[in-house]
Amino acid sequence: MLSSRDSLEQLYRRLAARAGVELEARPIWLLFRLQEQAPISEARLAQRFQVPAEELMPSIATLQEKGLVSLTAPADGQGEGQLQLTYAGQETLTNLTTALHDNLSALLDGWSPEQEAELATLLHKVTGDLLNEKNTRELLSTPA
Repeated sequence: MLSSRDSLEQLYRRLAARAGVELEARPIWLLFRLQEQAPISEARLAQRFQVPAEELMPSIATLQEKGLVSLTAPADGQGEGQLQLTYAGQETLTNLTTALHDNLSALLDGWSPEQEAELATLLHKVTGDLLNEKNTRELLSTPA
């Protein structure tokens, strides 16, 4: 089971390599969190994950530089802008999720066709569970 920060970083690195995505573990983690949380301000995102905003800033900057996330201006011109996934960010998430699904499928190669429907449901659930907030929050618990 994935229980250590190192294991999670290795998982994200392998996923990135398999998906052809040039990102480190933390920006990938953040990309998945933004899929769940966006649109959200930088301050609210930091508050949500109980970390100082400056710890998220390098990953946010990386995602913005690569065109995966945009910062929209507030509608009323006051307050904070909102982080939002771009189309490229959505595509990157799809590629990462597909890479994990394909990897898990390869591990289950040889299972019988009778189990295929059940396995497809299980693979979808496991893919989501491996990449969810609860299982990946520790990536932020110690410095990179």
